[in-house]
Amino acid sequence: MNNRNQMVSMAYFDTLSDAYVETIVQSQKQIYRNVNPVLTRRVSGRVLCLGSGPVMNFADTHTEQVVCLDLSENMLQRLPARDGVHPVCADAQRLPFADASFDFVVVPFLIHHMGMDTPLDTDRAVSLMLQDVRRVLKREGRLLVVDLFLPAILEVMLRSLYAPATALLNSTGRPMMYFYCIDNFRELLRNVKLNLDFDQRVDMNEKIMPTLLLPQFKVPASWHPARFHIIEATKIIT
Repeated sequence: MNNRNQMVSMAYFDTLSDAYVETIVQSQKQIYRNVNPVLTRRVSGRVLCLGSGPVMNFADTHTEQVVCLDLSENMLQRLPARDGVHPVCADAQRLPFADASFDFVVVPFLIHHMGMDTPLDTDRAVSLMLQDVRRVLKREGRLLVVDLFLPAILEVMLRSLYAPATALLNSTGRPMMYFYCIDNFRELLRNVKLNLDFDQRVDMNEKIMPTLLLPQFKVPASWHPARFHIIEATKIIT
């Protein structure tokens, strides 16, 4: 899928990788402190982490193996070196793994970065990723997603303003980000035979960056219209 926004996104994060830990991870430590324990204490066995970059920390889990996949080779080079953690540079929409090969797939903070040129293209891209996630999950495997989700009415507004917002961001070398509401994301899951059976909101007290246009501008997380959620989904067996 040859989308301008996707190409801008790849270039943006590849260039940003040298400063990523400082500009994103270090500036939002509380988010990762709160989210990491909730995610990692739920995983075991063989785990695939998509779009992980240097974010997730599986040091305190009982996993047998963690495969960290990212489209950016530069991001993967920032992964802490740990036993049992293996970097793979590949596209999350075309996973280079055998069917039924993972107990858990973890998708941390990736969905909102999968914005394409249009909302419909974004839906297709996310659906392709979810479909391949289902393929590589074992029969009793589970998908864990952590991301920002909007109220339904605000997602409708985002869709209506998507084209001019994308054009503005792309003109400054920044990619468009897309935020789903829980109900629409649940429908995407069900369309690829994944069932959302756990949803936990994670409240944050710290200040976060509300827009890529002003990366140094921070506001309290409670002011942001999107909210962090941890979602767990399982395969629908037919």
